[in-house]
Amino acid sequence: MDILNWLYLRKEQLIKTTVNNPTTDLLVLGAEVPITKRGDGYQSYGMTVKDFTNNLDLDRLTAGTRELVLDSTGTLTLNTGDLTIQTDPLLGDDLFIRATDRVEVRGGDKLLNENNTGGSARLLGGDGSDSDGVANAGDGGDVRVYAGDAGTSFAGNQGYGGSTIIRGGYTSTLLVAGGQVDIEGGSSVSNIEGTINIGGSNTFTFDPNQRILIYPLAQLTDLGSPVVSAGARAMLIGSTVTATGNFGAIVVGGGANIVPVFSDGVNWLIG
Repeated sequence: MDILNWLYLRKEQLIKTTVNNPTTDLLVLGAEVPITKRGDGYQSYGMTVKDFTNNLDLDRLTAGTRELVLDSTGTLTLNTGDLTIQTDPLLGDDLFIRATDRVEVRGGDKLLNENNTGGSARLLGGDGSDSDGVANAGDGGDVRVYAGDAGTSFAGNQGYGGSTIIRGGYTSTLLVAGGQVDIEGGSSVSNIEGTINIGGSNTFTFDPNQRILIYPLAQLTDLGSPVVSAGARAMLIGSTVTATGNFGAIVVGGGANIVPVFSDGVNWLIG
């Protein structure tokens, strides 16, 4: 290689630690050549910084003109600060995270004897666009959690659809309940909460503003037979009689009265 060029760069203090423009800045490399001159078997040539990094055999995440290199296990570790992975706010579209096996999103575990709460994991829908008074404001984005569909077999048994589990955390403290599960409808400026729907074709709707579930007798039976639901209580609409003077009577549908009911393990009774 032309050692005189390197000596010149060193002498004139032209060796830098940052790049001005990766698409035009050149790196000087040496290519092995069959003809040697002055005992040097390499020929100097130039390559842009961008082309050089694109030729590296590394896994990397590219953002603009900078590259973030992962280690051999694909682990990305930040000692301090946050990590944001996003598409362009104006021009970007979807962001997909897929794996051949499991995708896991979890908050951080705390160290021994730190007495710190574990990190939270949150799935947030995006806010809708605000309006300048001319255009309509945008709706907020949905958050949807779907289990996988079952596979189809042309000869063997069919698969089962995946389950969706929402579970509170376990505790080893005696006489203390595990973590609770909260399902809340969205609030509004008028302090009216959104309804909560559970089910598909047979949907049970819970309106938090009513603070109680009211079922027709047919839907109440769909929730579970009186035997299965022994001890359960509910509000029923459609009773043929009122609750007054009919405590303990077997409820009969087909009317228009709203009555409280409970199960004795055999029937749904008014009371």
